[in-house]
Amino acid sequence: RQKEMILYILNHIGKHLKTIEIFYQNNKALFSQNEQKINAIIMNALIESSYKLKEWRVGDAAGLSRKYKNDPKNSRSEYPVSKLSYKAIEAILLAHQEMIGEQKFVNFSTVIHNAGADKELSGIRNNIKNALNDLHAASAYDFNSKEIKNLYKELTALHNAYYISLIGTLKVTSKILDSDGD
Repeated sequence: RQKEMILYILNHIGKHLKTIEIFYQNNKALFSQNEQKINAIIMNALIESSYKLKEWRVGDAAGLSRKYKNDPKNSRSEYPVSKLSYKAIEAILLAHQEMIGEQKFVNFSTVIHNAGADKELSGIRNNIKNALNDLHAASAYDFNSKEIKNLYKELTALHNAYYISLIGTLKVTSKILDSDGD
């Protein structure tokens, strides 16, 4: 059973990676021609990811989203049977860290720095670091814990930092999500 779950998760991740690969293949010219549009695409991806992380992956299970307010249930987590939801959350936060964190290579934080948004960049990096710390502090698989509530608050701050602070600073247009997230 565990092997089946692992294969399912890997297949799910593989589908996402294939979507990314197809996008890059179909938009090669775009990346070299229009930096502002690329920044908007990346920014919208970060905003969408932070929203889904905050609301769907953490908020729904923790009973903190509007949909499930004050009704926490671990069974609403992304991977309730294998209890790998914390690992999935961590992987997403680490992906954000790769994009925004200080790296030896050029990443999206370079664009943010070049736009003069070092204060915002520092805040976002702290949000990611604090979110990872909150997640790691949650020892039991319990979405109703104090640490997960703190994680949700930090993810809210991260999402707002992307959505409010960086959109204006980078002069990009956000793609607004409908109330159901589509």
